[in-house]
Amino acid sequence: MKKKVFVSTLVVLVLALVALTAVFAADKPADATLSAAPTMYVPTAADLAYSGVTAGDVAEGDIQAVGTSLQYTGLVLNGDGVNPNAAHPFLKVQQQNASGSFEYAACYTGNNGSAFGLGFFALTQPFNNAHMRASRVGSTVTIAFTNVNGGALPNQTYVCEGAPTPPGGNIGTLGYANIAKIDNFSNGSTVLDTFSYTGPLGATGNWFDAAPGMNADGSRASGGSLALSFWVGQVCPGPSTDVALNPNLALSVATGSTVKYWLVRFYFANGTSQNVLQTGLPACFSNTFNTNYVPVNPPVTAICSFVYDPAVPGVVAQDCAPVP
Repeated sequence: MKKKVFVSTLVVLVLALVALTAVFAADKPADATLSAAPTMYVPTAADLAYSGVTAGDVAEGDIQAVGTSLQYTGLVLNGDGVNPNAAHPFLKVQQQNASGSFEYAACYTGNNGSAFGLGFFALTQPFNNAHMRASRVGSTVTIAFTNVNGGALPNQTYVCEGAPTPPGGNIGTLGYANIAKIDNFSNGSTVLDTFSYTGPLGATGNWFDAAPGMNADGSRASGGSLALSFWVGQVCPGPSTDVALNPNLALSVATGSTVKYWLVRFYFANGTSQNVLQTGLPACFSNTFNTNYVPVNPPVTAICSFVYDPAVPGVVAQDCAPVP
């Protein structure tokens, strides 16, 4: 009996969403990147009952409108990593009034496809730049804009109900007209890409260009018409460190797939020690630092390098070299 009541309730919700779509369709602004109004995705009972969690439930980035031409940028949640037209949330922010600011946003599916929730809607206040965060809980997607115009304008939050059941666990980014920019792409806990290279995102091996056209310019990324790329992950060497004396001091360090702390310590003949370097390092960092320093014993008897994991306290890599 309880199951029958639950299913009936979901059916009522679906019908209510269909009715609301019909009532408000006439009041919706027109999306200038589409030749006709998008069809409204009607969530199924399974969509509304969905309560799972995937790795693709959160994506973030710093966004900016450039100039006054038609443009958009944004984020993708829950993609399958391959198909740009799958039923994943496609969440964009768009300029189309030649104001120099984003004036609209959208909750679509696929690649600028069917609408769900608020569909294409006007922002409460246009802005040029902000930090954009898209997150999902069940069938509800929330878009939050913070640090709006560098903090000069209030934050904005929008909620889109009735998202399709996730086809996968990949997040991504998107673009139109190679104008609007995105930077500091993140999964909500780690910045995955700062776009400090030039060329197609897919050329890095960390992205799959499902709809080609997303490119980095050395500091940010933008995309051509209907461009969409999925983050597929970095292949990073595991955490390691090395101390070498040739006779100059050379230090090597690699962090692995998560952020780490790096500490270098000198040990002295009198039994004391001193930390000479202590810093945080990003995920997938790997480098060798060749210095001009030639240690002398005494006073320095040994040099050690340690890599720590802040999430799981403890040394994950270390190396020491005695000073001859």
